Amino acid sequence: MRFQFIVNKNANFYFFLHNLAECEWPWPYRPWNNKTWKKELGEFSREEKKALKRFKKIYRNHFLKIYLGKPFFLRKNPWQALRKKIPSKELEDLKSVFSIWQEKFEKIYEKDLPNLKKWEKMLTKEMKKNERISVMRLFQEIVEKLYKSSFPRGKIKIYLMLCGRPGACGGERGRGLDSNRILLELSRRLFNESMDYVIGVLCHEITHNCSHCYLQPLLLKVLKSQKKARHIEELINRTLTPIGIFSIRFLNGRLPLSLTGKNDPIGKINPTQTVRIINLTDRYIKEKKAIDARYIKELLQILKKGRL
Repeated sequence: MRFQFIVNKNANFYFFLHNLAECEWPWPYRPWNNKTWKKELGEFSREEKKALKRFKKIYRNHFLKIYLGKPFFLRKNPWQALRKKIPSKELEDLKSVFSIWQEKFEKIYEKDLPNLKKWEKMLTKEMKKNERISVMRLFQEIVEKLYKSSFPRGKIKIYLMLCGRPGACGGERGRGLDSNRILLELSRRLFNESMDYVIGVLCHEITHNCSHCYLQPLLLKVLKSQKKARHIEELINRTLTPIGIFSIRFLNGRLPLSLTGKNDPIGKINPTQTVRIINLTDRYIKEKKAIDARYIKELLQILKKGRL
């Protein structure tokens, strides 16, 4: 199992515009990023606001067929790749949007780049340690049994991204890219803050990339709703990392008061429910069982009882 940590300027520029334009796929925009960046960059001009609207329009024209951001992650020259994907008029329009926003992006990127480079160096070194290798092998064994799915083969590539929230570390699976790619948003996280939590977030996103073969179809079959299946998948993944049983046992985590946060689409989960849900996952791990319909129904019962 190998990891490659990457700081990619093109990828971060696309990510920056994706957030400011409030695009929703393949990952939701982060309101806290926009709030911070607007505060630091000052009032946006009329031209800049119009450019964001054009960006979102082009994005919406294609998001059901292709992910426009993919070449910015995978290619040195993303424009050459996009030339084959979208009409020339849209391509030139998109180039214009990037040109209009270049100066403001550079201000944020230059501020956060030293931290991103430090995290790249630290994480590369950390994941080569024998104790980390052992923990990741154990995590792989658990996930492959629990999710009835193979761990990503080959090198897992992790893109280190801008983040407007001090101390935060967020992540996203490689939707729109591939199952061996993950995003970690931590450009303003300090180095004296928990490395274990960052690795927990990394593991959490890996579980998402392992869920499409078995868990997602199972959830859809039981729940009969794409939206509910997506929310319950996220909840199940949290029972492992970065705040679940695996993080508690192997990444110096603490039992959380809740598996959900404020305004979480799943709803409020109280401390008693949290313990019961984590114990449910722990039972399946100890019994070396894959998540099944019975697990899902028991999970739903725990959630239902908390709302009576």
